[in-house]
Amino acid sequence: MRRIRRLLAALAALAALPLAAHAQTPPPPAPVAPAPAPAPKPGVTVDLSGWLIANAYWSDGGLNASDLPQWATTAHSTAGMTVRQSRVRAALGLPVDGLLGGAVLKGLVEADFMGTYVNSDASMPQVRLRHAYLTAACARGNLTLLVGQTWSLFGGPWFATSLGHVALPRFAGAGYLYRRAPQVRLTAEAGRGKDVGVTAAVAALASSGDKATSQNQLVGERAGVPDAEGRVALQLRRAGRSWLELGASGRFGQQLWKLDGLSAPREERLTGWGVAADGRLEVPYLVVQGGTFMGEVLGGYGSVAPVVRPTKNATDPAKLDAISPVRTGGFWAQAVVTPIPVLQLLGGYGIEEPRTSDLPAGSEATTIERNQQVSGGAILALTSRWKVSLEGTLYTTETLDGARRESTQLEVGSLYAF
Repeated sequence: MRRIRRLLAALAALAALPLAAHAQTPPPPAPVAPAPAPAPKPGVTVDLSGWLIANAYWSDGGLNASDLPQWATTAHSTAGMTVRQSRVRAALGLPVDGLLGGAVLKGLVEADFMGTYVNSDASMPQVRLRHAYLTAACARGNLTLLVGQTWSLFGGPWFATSLGHVALPRFAGAGYLYRRAPQVRLTAEAGRGKDVGVTAAVAALASSGDKATSQNQLVGERAGVPDAEGRVALQLRRAGRSWLELGASGRFGQQLWKLDGLSAPREERLTGWGVAADGRLEVPYLVVQGGTFMGEVLGGYGSVAPVVRPTKNATDPAKLDAISPVRTGGFWAQAVVTPIPVLQLLGGYGIEEPRTSDLPAGSEATTIERNQQVSGGAILALTSRWKVSLEGTLYTTETLDGARRESTQLEVGSLYAF
């Protein structure tokens, strides 16, 4: 019996050995979560948009261009259709890689189809670059640097409302100045988000706006200095929305001409300048906007005034004895009434009147001393993105030969924003 007890005790001890060994084995390490991957750097974002624009027009009397007129001529009446004002744009969000103090980088590229026709085929307009620029706004949002091509500061930022005159603005050549140019611009804002705000901007622009040449070079580029512009504006806001903005702007530029008709040829430097005021009032059911300007050597801004008055050499008319600037001025104004949310009623007037004593003689029939537009119409919103319009304009042009030419135009427009 004692032997049996010893045998059972030995068997029990042997059975316990694996359990003890297992209990003494250290447990496997707990699984370790992988280290979080670094957040990907923000990349470039692209927001594509644009307008699909179709226009039909009919004129009674001649216009300088059948689809986008500025002034009346003696030519025959015309009718036609165009889609050239359609445009495509890409708004870009750009990474800063943690640099520039948290600045926000954005860009814009925009093109339309207002280039020349391929083989004079009206169904094959070529693409034209309108805007291509980069902006860097500081983190606080009150200082912005712009580098690239966009609108000038001089004359103000407002455009007359129209579906017929989009690429070439309404009242162009009759009081409205506009220019796109490569530039570097700095804008500062005070009072953002408050009821009263002030914006100030300065810019250096490419000096090639005036297309006149001397010695086969653009006279602005020959001067060796960029154009300078500036604008300051006061904004009044209500509930975060601007209801009144008043602005004043100016520009300064130079040209260098070769006077090669003289016995002792020399170069003469001309100074171009301009001052302008602009404003926009927006209250329930009504928007009133407009601007006025005066200055000289403003051909690069769509002015109808000649850039300069040349004095040609009597022996060789291809050479110049003297050159002098041409002064000009004008204004435009438009009222937009919205009686119901889907309907806008338009009415406006514009005039440019160069200084008659400054105008060059010898081409009196085409030298404009006064150019006017009276325009009205209606725009109907078919959907939130699709609008159609009916607009009418009276163009009146007076030239140095004493002639007064008038033309009327009716336009039907369609614009779809995508």
